[in-house]
Amino acid sequence: AVCTDSYTATMSYRGKDLCCTLKDISISHFSCVFDENDPELRLHEKLREIQMNLRGVLITVDAVLCLKRVMDDKTVHVFVFRTDEDREGLNTEPLNKVNEIIHASMTEKISLLLKDAFSE
Repeated sequence: AVCTDSYTATMSYRGKDLCCTLKDISISHFSCVFDENDPELRLHEKLREIQMNLRGVLITVDAVLCLKRVMDDKTVHVFVFRTDEDREGLNTEPLNKVNEIIHASMTEKISLLLKDAFSE
């Protein structure tokens, strides 16, 4: 799901708290842009206890940085979720919450498209 500014995350890295705004989220990964300068995270590094606020829904996850890319002069960081057993994906509770958020987001966007299409 494509995210708005109301999707944020906070994580600790080398003793520093980092805040970012999510660009998109799925059950396998998320991408974000950090509020401050690029924190120079190392690729393939696992970050634990990332606190996410997804339109008011709070979850805590672990993730590994798998990719960095520049878009519109900003560095986008892509993280892959990791379970407590260190497998790709989300634990059950956060998985259910992310699925609900994705479903609500898709339903909202489809409803707006249909409303626009049939109100002409």
